[in-house]
Amino acid sequence: MNSVFDTLVYSKKLQAAGVPEKVAEAQAEALSEVVMERLATKDDVKDLKREISDVRKDMAKDMVALEERLSHKIENITYQLTIRLGSLLTAGIVLVGMLHKLFN
Repeated sequence: MNSVFDTLVYSKKLQAAGVPEKVAEAQAEALSEVVMERLATKDDVKDLKREISDVRKDMAKDMVALEERLSHKIENITYQLTIRLGSLLTAGIVLVGMLHKLFN
C-alpha cells in the first residue's frame, strides 16, 4: 500500500529527538493506523461521486414530476377561474338586462 504517512521517517525523527527505537516505531505505527483509517481512498471518492450522481438523477426525475403536477394544477385552477369568471359575467349581464327592463 502506498502510504501518505511515512512511518520510517516519523520513527527516525522521534529517535533523533531521543525517543527509544521501539517506542518510536510503536508510536509511528499507531499514528499511521489512525491517519489511514480517517483518510478517504480513491475508491471511497469514486463511490461518493457515484452516489452524488445517483442523487442528482433522482432529484432531476423528482423535479420533472413536480413540474408536471404543478402544471396540471395550474391548468385546473385556470379552468376553474375561467368558469367562475364566465358565470359572474353571465350573471352581471342578466342583472343589467333585468334592471333595464325594470326601469324602462
